[in-house]
Amino acid sequence: MLDGNVIVDVTGGNLIVTGDNNANQVTIDQTGLDLGEFRVTPEGGTTVNGQSGPVIFQGARGDVRIQLQEGTDSVTINDVLIDEDLRIRDSDGNDQVTIGDATVGDDLSIRNTDGNQTIVLNDVRILDDLKIKNADGDQSVDMTNVRVDDDLKVENGRGQQDIDVDDAEVRGNTEIKNKEGGASTQTENSTFDGKVKIKYGNGLTDIALLDSLFRSDVSARGGEGNRSLLIVSSLFNRDFDVRFGTGDTDVNVESTDVDGDVSIRNGDGNTMSSFTGFTVGGLLHLRNAQGEDNTTLNDFNLGAAQIYNGPGGSKLKLSLGWVDGDLAVRSGEGADRVSLRDTNVGGDVNLAQGFGDSRVFLKQGAIGGSLSTSNRQGIGKLRLNHVFLDGSLRAQNREGDLRTSIRDSTVGQDVNLRYANGFGTFRLKNSNVNSRVEFRGGEGGSDVSLRDSVIDGGFSIRTRIGTDFLVANGLTVRANWTLDYGDGDTTAEINDSQVDGNLTLRTRQGQDTIDITGLETGGDATFEVGDGMAALNIITSMF
Repeated sequence: MLDGNVIVDVTGGNLIVTGDNNANQVTIDQTGLDLGEFRVTPEGGTTVNGQSGPVIFQGARGDVRIQLQEGTDSVTINDVLIDEDLRIRDSDGNDQVTIGDATVGDDLSIRNTDGNQTIVLNDVRILDDLKIKNADGDQSVDMTNVRVDDDLKVENGRGQQDIDVDDAEVRGNTEIKNKEGGASTQTENSTFDGKVKIKYGNGLTDIALLDSLFRSDVSARGGEGNRSLLIVSSLFNRDFDVRFGTGDTDVNVESTDVDGDVSIRNGDGNTMSSFTGFTVGGLLHLRNAQGEDNTTLNDFNLGAAQIYNGPGGSKLKLSLGWVDGDLAVRSGEGADRVSLRDTNVGGDVNLAQGFGDSRVFLKQGAIGGSLSTSNRQGIGKLRLNHVFLDGSLRAQNREGDLRTSIRDSTVGQDVNLRYANGFGTFRLKNSNVNSRVEFRGGEGGSDVSLRDSVIDGGFSIRTRIGTDFLVANGLTVRANWTLDYGDGDTTAEINDSQVDGNLTLRTRQGQDTIDITGLETGGDATFEVGDGMAALNIITSMF
């Protein structure tokens, strides 16, 4: 139950409201009064200057200063024009401040010591700064149709902090802080002209930026704990930078434009990121530490992109998008998957996977630069389907299988495929390579299939140890073709193909079977068979 006595007077043009250690409840308004006049109405058993009814005070053209003491206090301010500052101070206790239909000529500041704090601002204009501070305890701030002509600062100690900003405008900088205990910040239909900084300590964190305009840099920092980031239909005129500590992360961005750079960094923990209808004029930088990471970009346009995932496995899906510059993806230990569908990249694509199997799939897109993939250990798979690659293609696996497939595609420069220990496969079908193709294998064998394709430069296959297979049908090589197999059985079948330069086929130790039918060469044909049983069959061919 609210009670106690509140002392009110006017000193030096300032309205001074002082509470006691009981639970005070008062309402302050100017409805029907002249400028400088304020009505203070006690409620819930509270008295004002010992009176139980409303009291009107005159000559207050300066500050309104409210100092409440311990206890659960409630202050409501409606329909007021305050010429200078509005200051509200309270000691320990759970307190509520409600301000509506108000104009503050200078600063509005609200401060509470330990205890829960609830603040509601509705239809308020502040001609200078808005500052809200709470010590340890939960804090709830609800701002609707609020305009701040200078800076906004909201700070809480240890406890849950919830901030909701709707239909607001902040012309200066915005700073939101919470030390520890979980936090939630939401903006909707709001405009922020200055820098926005959000800083949270350890605890569950939720950030939602909806239908809002940010004219300067936006940054968010979080400690340990799970968190979510939701951005919908918002515009950022400059950079957006987010960094979180350890914990699972859920990122969802829809129909949002960022003119500058975007950086989102997460600590250890699983990460789910989804971007739809997303435009970044500069660099998109995503960095995740240890944990399982899943990233999806759909209907997007990026200046450039860097996506780094730590150990734990990752999935990256890009579709219906455009990257003006380079795309770089790096992963640590774990199984990794990268998929690009209907996506164009103006610069280079560099995909570096760590220890673990990797799958890279590109379908129906164009790359203006080069494509490079590498895998440290495990099975490495690369597939191109209906892709135009203006530059070179390089795929490498240090230890493990390398499986490469190019179908219905064009590569403007060299193709270089290398693997060390493991089995290597290469599929080329209905495709053109405008320069050289080199296939280099270590120990483990190879399987190469070439069908209805054209290689404008030279073509060479070299392996060291293992069983090797080759099938070529309808292949055209505009320069020299060299097949150099190491120790192990070799089976080669060449049908209806053309080599404008020289053909060299060399085997070493093992059982070899070579079948050639309908092959035309513009230069010499050389066959060198090493130790072991060999069968060489040549039918209707021209050398």
